[in-house]
Amino acid sequence: MWGLLSPDLIVSMGGLDIPEPAEGSPVRLLRVQGTFPHGAIGGVEVDYLAERGHTRIGYAAAASPRLELIAAERLRGALDRAAELGLPPLDIAAIEIEDADAVLAAVDRWTSGRDAVTAICAHNDEIATLLIAALNARGLVPGRDLAIIGVDNIPLARIGITTVEINIEAYTEVVVDRVMRALDGADIDELCGPITGPDLMRLIVRDSA
Repeated sequence: MWGLLSPDLIVSMGGLDIPEPAEGSPVRLLRVQGTFPHGAIGGVEVDYLAERGHTRIGYAAAASPRLELIAAERLRGALDRAAELGLPPLDIAAIEIEDADAVLAAVDRWTSGRDAVTAICAHNDEIATLLIAALNARGLVPGRDLAIIGVDNIPLARIGITTVEINIEAYTEVVVDRVMRALDGADIDELCGPITGPDLMRLIVRDSA
């Protein structure tokens, strides 16, 4: 396709396995995947829960293969931040959204025994919603018996889920700026680094944590 279209620039988004252009090819490749600081999201979740007094924290990781790369970054960010704050290691459970029994089992483990946790960082709001449903099924109250924080601020989160919202507009502006600079001849390698900044995400506090 590259040979047929002869593009000036190809922008490679997340999840795509794009080969390097052939040697001597005029095609330039701007890689966007891996530039968003997903690890920082996990850090924001842990920071918020720690500020609320939680020291025993669990992590509900995404088990879906399609989320593998992002899930690993968010989990690593949460683990690193917990270690920096001197907190005990996070109690991790991989959540498969279609396995209700596994979700209930995870909640039962988190809320029982001497090592019970008091708060959960969820990979996203979808998983946070499942955990809240599991708490309700066990007669427990989110935010009181177990604090839960998600990510994305999907419409369903507005029922009361504390979450970290990604500012897609701010991220997109940076990506578009990099594309335009690449088209103007800027060095591609200098445009493929991590995108950072305080405007990339914001915490939205609701009843669940």
